[in-house]
Amino acid sequence: MITSSSIMEAGAAGVLYAAENLLEGAAALVKGITHPTQPIIANLTRISSVPLPRSHHTVSVVKGRAYIFGGEIEHGKLADNDMHVVILPSSGVLDADYTKYSPRSANGLDDVPSPRKGHTATAVDDSIYIFGGEGEGVTNEKGRVWVYDTVSNTWSFLDPVGAVFPSQRTGHASASSDLPGPKTTTYVEKAPQAPADPAQNVPEPPESNTYGTIFVVGGRDTTSRELSNDAYAFDVKTRTWKDIPSPSGHPREGASLALVGDRLYRFGGKGVETFASGAAEFINASHVWTHAERGTTPVTSGWGWEEVKHVDRQGSAAAAPQARSDAGLVGLTTGQGRHYLVAIGGETENGDYLDDIWTLQLASEPSSAAATKDSIRSTMKRDTHESQWAEAIYRYVDTKGEEEREIPGEPKRGLGVRGHFGIAKGTEVDGATCVVWGGLDTDGKTLGDGWMVWRKKTSEHKIATNEICPPATCLISRSFMTWSSLGPSVVPSPLTCSSRRLQELDRDASISKQDEEELSIMSWGGSLTLVNASPFNWTLSGQHSYQMDTWKWPTISAGMASSVRVEFSTRGHTSDDGGEAYYNIDGTPDKFTVLARKPSDYELTISLDHMSTKQSPQGSNINLGFRHDAAVNWILSTDAAGTWWSNSGTYTDWMQQSMGSLGNRTLKHICMPGSHDAGMGVFHPGTIGNFANTQTQYLDFAGQLLAGSRYFDLRPVLSRGEWVAGHYSSIGDLWVGGNGQSLKDIIQQINDFTAKYHELVIINISHTLDTDNAYKDLSQAQWNDLLTTLKSIRNRHVVVSSSTTTDLSNMRLADFITDRAAVLIVAELPNGIVLGDFANQGFYDTTRNFPTYNEYSNSNNLAVMKADQIAKLKANKNIGQGGKDAFYVFSWTLTQQLEDVLNLDRAIMNMAATAFDELVSFAWNAFTPQSFPNVLFVDSLGVREKSVVFPFDKPKAGLSVNGDITALAIAVNNGLAGR
Repeated sequence: MITSSSIMEAGAAGVLYAAENLLEGAAALVKGITHPTQPIIANLTRISSVPLPRSHHTVSVVKGRAYIFGGEIEHGKLADNDMHVVILPSSGVLDADYTKYSPRSANGLDDVPSPRKGHTATAVDDSIYIFGGEGEGVTNEKGRVWVYDTVSNTWSFLDPVGAVFPSQRTGHASASSDLPGPKTTTYVEKAPQAPADPAQNVPEPPESNTYGTIFVVGGRDTTSRELSNDAYAFDVKTRTWKDIPSPSGHPREGASLALVGDRLYRFGGKGVETFASGAAEFINASHVWTHAERGTTPVTSGWGWEEVKHVDRQGSAAAAPQARSDAGLVGLTTGQGRHYLVAIGGETENGDYLDDIWTLQLASEPSSAAATKDSIRSTMKRDTHESQWAEAIYRYVDTKGEEEREIPGEPKRGLGVRGHFGIAKGTEVDGATCVVWGGLDTDGKTLGDGWMVWRKKTSEHKIATNEICPPATCLISRSFMTWSSLGPSVVPSPLTCSSRRLQELDRDASISKQDEEELSIMSWGGSLTLVNASPFNWTLSGQHSYQMDTWKWPTISAGMASSVRVEFSTRGHTSDDGGEAYYNIDGTPDKFTVLARKPSDYELTISLDHMSTKQSPQGSNINLGFRHDAAVNWILSTDAAGTWWSNSGTYTDWMQQSMGSLGNRTLKHICMPGSHDAGMGVFHPGTIGNFANTQTQYLDFAGQLLAGSRYFDLRPVLSRGEWVAGHYSSIGDLWVGGNGQSLKDIIQQINDFTAKYHELVIINISHTLDTDNAYKDLSQAQWNDLLTTLKSIRNRHVVVSSSTTTDLSNMRLADFITDRAAVLIVAELPNGIVLGDFANQGFYDTTRNFPTYNEYSNSNNLAVMKADQIAKLKANKNIGQGGKDAFYVFSWTLTQQLEDVLNLDRAIMNMAATAFDELVSFAWNAFTPQSFPNVLFVDSLGVREKSVVFPFDKPKAGLSVNGDITALAIAVNNGLAGR
């Protein structure tokens, strides 16, 4: 977590593990040994995009999200008991985001914690444990521990068993461990030549609140107001509090705890009349979980707290932080056996707040590279810096790792003067050493910003001062910042590596088109596109196959999509062809397996052997099917609450299910599926044309709604005196095309849907024609009749007396749908046509009220369309550059040209099937948090197969509907738009 010379220690370790070249090994050894481990450079990044003023609160970081609870919003005014969540900048995501969850009990009752301050919060995996605190509604809770589940966003509590528990208190210190951990099952191989099958020996995931330890030390009793010096350990599994040895010295409050390895460290604090010195003390906490595993109670004698003696190599007193209370304290490990404590800020005896950051180098792990280095340095009479404090050197960087030239309100040092802030250790997701939020400034003003103190990822490498960026591994996440020690660095700067988009990376599993054609002679091949729309890498833990011609799987980086070619053999006995690929989701206990089987037909299956999604419970086997020379998809994303979403099913009410994440976002910051020429789910001849070159949708309007579409391109025409959907184009004076559903039918299907599902439906009216009168534009009277007809649509979103220039795309989703559905009708009005009184009846002018970018490519060439649409997206939807943030319709459609009209295999819906594969595998990798579409606008929505096949007289019946496009839109919302 700090890139100090512990990384340099790789030089010493390298010699021990036999250097490839003696000269290089010797050089690395000299550099590693001579380079000092203190002081260090701290990279600091400010978060000001989410103002949330708090003091005397807690912060807990779980999977890249900072959970902020309690405290005061200003002096004497308690904050609410909502859980406020800041989604931290992480890999490829440069901005923080925010959401909050109202208190909700897991048991459905009112069992939630009251607003409070001065409590503590610690995290064990997905659970946050709250203890103590004071407030108007906080009574003597008799040792109760409140538990917040970050997966379900609900509260529960653990009441202790027995009469031993700490008194209700405030100003105490707390820390947690995931030990004693859950029981795990390992498998034993019968023989080296008969290895056990890991797919048959997958341990069940541990239940929440069944393991871990919470430590509580000191504080002030909220009833007697007396200070305490007692210490307790809470065993989560048995719900028991147990005494552990009390620290030495006077009782104190405002101390800080941090667990590093087996040692529980305490630092700072204040008594009735005295402040603690700048020394730290520790106790061996392994006694606690050793006894817990045995089911015994640890005695409080025979072990206790020891002070960390601060001396330099001459034996004289060394530098140490100023005495303080309410400091932030976290432990961190840099690898190679090197550990530190980091102390941040606090309050002095005079009541002044501090702004400094200090690090204490702890004893190195036995038999580690760090221990080897320290031993050699001691022999050479060089200072090892063990048990020494040093103030950090500060470097202010933005979320891209670039040094900030101008920081509004730039601190003179550290994080700026502040007291009573919240602090928590970071996670692998956000990459931070710690996260600090809020506090009070010198004038007593409550601060609302946050800071991230960054660490270096262990996957980065550098030799001496030469920066290395291997061709296949040079993508370094733009938001990973570093701690580094002074002097030559051995870790590459992320800024020296290319920031190429994902689609430009080498794909280990890719294969050329020529190779595909050659392989297809002897194999039955297709692709599986894996879309990892989460902040976690998917690490391949193993793979094997039997009689598969091609079965090669890569690790999938966070935020990346990769298309993997799979080849079933067609030679010999093929009924038992099969393959397995095992994926671990880094930073989580979750796993899944890709399976290939040919019992009767070719199949690719996802086995959720160690995880669940919103659509599928743990243990589900999701049959993705198999498409020869085409693709099937596995799309997986995680929302702000940590819930997995996948494409295993349909998403009838996906907006309501996502309100926790999407409710506070504006429409221009939400992605949704959209239907091109949505009324053309059926075909009725109008003039020259047939269904292959006129029908754009396989499903009717109701089917598209149920498949997840929420943006509808509706093109009303008058035909034989009736309002119908139409699809027409002109070639000179000749009009070609036909009619689709009647508006009466469409209106009824919309009303049926919105009566049952509280979703937002956007209808964009365009391309109106009078086919009964030489295909002329509609007159004002005809427009009035059309709008009168559309008034039969119920749940229209009406803004009475709104400004004629109100941009509805700036409104939040929650402004449209909460306890009801909403239909937003916007119209592209021709010159001379006005809405008149209809403007106050739920009809809006696209230009004035819903500015939209929607430009199709007008090409039948997939490569041309792909390049054109990506270029337009980057040029016209880029939130970070020039504020280009219009509601963006991403028109992923191929347009028939004259040469396609008589080639029925080039039917509109067939070309849509081909294009959709590339939307998943290609376009996803081009989307960024600053440049993403609001509408994935397609033909044949919800159907991935070619539907126009021999004898070409009508679409093929009975094709299954899948949720891929809605899952992809949700992935944009979870993985990109929400960042």
